[in-house]
Amino acid sequence: MQLDTECAPFGATRAALSGFERDPERSYGDPRSASGVVVGENLGVMKRLVRAGFAGRFRCIYFDPPYNSGRRFAEYADALDPAAWRAMIRERLAVAAPLLAADGAIFVEIDDTELGTLQLEMDRAFGREHRVSTVTLVRSAPTGHKAINRGPVNVTDFVLVYAKDRAHWRCNPLVRERTRYDRAYSTWLDNPEDPLDRWRFESLAAHVRRAVGRRPSREEVEAYAVLNAARVVRFAQPRYEAVSAAARSLIDIAKHAHDPRKLPLMLSRIAIASSIHLRASLSRRFSIWPAGSGQPSDNPAPCRHRFSGLSSERHPRI
Repeated sequence: MQLDTECAPFGATRAALSGFERDPERSYGDPRSASGVVVGENLGVMKRLVRAGFAGRFRCIYFDPPYNSGRRFAEYADALDPAAWRAMIRERLAVAAPLLAADGAIFVEIDDTELGTLQLEMDRAFGREHRVSTVTLVRSAPTGHKAINRGPVNVTDFVLVYAKDRAHWRCNPLVRERTRYDRAYSTWLDNPEDPLDRWRFESLAAHVRRAVGRRPSREEVEAYAVLNAARVVRFAQPRYEAVSAAARSLIDIAKHAHDPRKLPLMLSRIAIASSIHLRASLSRRFSIWPAGSGQPSDNPAPCRHRFSGLSSERHPRI
């Protein structure tokens, strides 16, 4: 087990880091850095960290224990007796708990083999009331040899998330920016400040064309949308069998609507009833009319919108 002791990580003094010594061959970077890497068996390392004064100093702990899949690897045995696996993970969770800061959290990844056992042991170590979430990770697809498997196919792992104290823990959301504009956002909302039943929609491209006084390029439309993001929307497509009876009733009405002027009201009611973002539930085509006109244009342009209803069609591009 090695730790860079040229500094005092997390505010600890070098004298407090008893049991650790710096390995020059494995060390890298500035020796005065406030970060260190400890190499060793995790149970022994965690016990020494507690003794070295690191209790309550870690805001994030991540475990990737053996899944107990029945296979054997060169690095470790993954075929423990269930009771032995329970004892192994219980001991490590018990040592990890005092290392967590009051606003910290622990993340443990596992598959379905020992998922139930792990959850029970984490409830025991951290308290059921501090369970934050069970995150499902898709690791593979039911293709290839899995496609001909006659039994259930496992394609997921799970990450169990527990806080030291949920009252103090705050999730730090990470946003992954898109590399390109999402063209599903192709509708302009003219009056977002008004009640939902008075909202007026039109094609984003048509609005931009009127705003700039000419036919805009795709890049210009996308740049305009980003600058006016609060008024650019996409319609959400509710999954019929997953929404309430009230929402299904409104969807059925909207599917057979013949008056385009009633479209915004229907969409708004569907959104409220199903608690989702707006998306049309219609299967027929409608022309887009100028925002604020209250009626279709006398000479409507060729339809640029298709409301795909409850089919599997993707929302069209404008």
